[in-house]
Amino acid sequence: MKALIVIVLLLLVLVTVLVALAAWRFGRRSYQRYSGLEQQRAGAKRSRDAGVDRLKDAERELVRAQRDLIAHGRHHDAQAIERVRVRLTTAADRHRFATWGYAPLADANSIREAELAELQARDSETIGDAQLVSDLVRQLSRSAADGTALDLSALDVAVAHLTATLDRRKAVS
Repeated sequence: MKALIVIVLLLLVLVTVLVALAAWRFGRRSYQRYSGLEQQRAGAKRSRDAGVDRLKDAERELVRAQRDLIAHGRHHDAQAIERVRVRLTTAADRHRFATWGYAPLADANSIREAELAELQARDSETIGDAQLVSDLVRQLSRSAADGTALDLSALDVAVAHLTATLDRRKAVS
């Protein structure tokens, strides 16, 4: 009888140890997966912030171009730039404060990897758009400083494309 009790106790200890080991491994894997996703999200946010900084630099460049135009008495062109600048500011703010797929470890609405991948794809598109907008603003600023005619159509199209990309990104989240 004593031998049977000892065997049962040993089996209970063995089962407890095996269950604890399995729980530890499951918890470790879950945490590693979560921390990997968290690092991806943090990297994407840093990259997005760099794109937004580019857009904010472009906005400041537009303000300088407006000052040059006003100094030359070209108020109509300065107003046209203001309309584009407001749209650019709105897009930059939307991009800066867009959802980036954060979810706490035990959140009921955890991040889905496909959603995170889609958000990152849209973010890379927006960063390309931000670079294009920045280049076009630099050209526009040079034209304003030189006193040559302004062509806002390319910049208008680039800002519209950026806004459309942000709309597609918002549809993902």
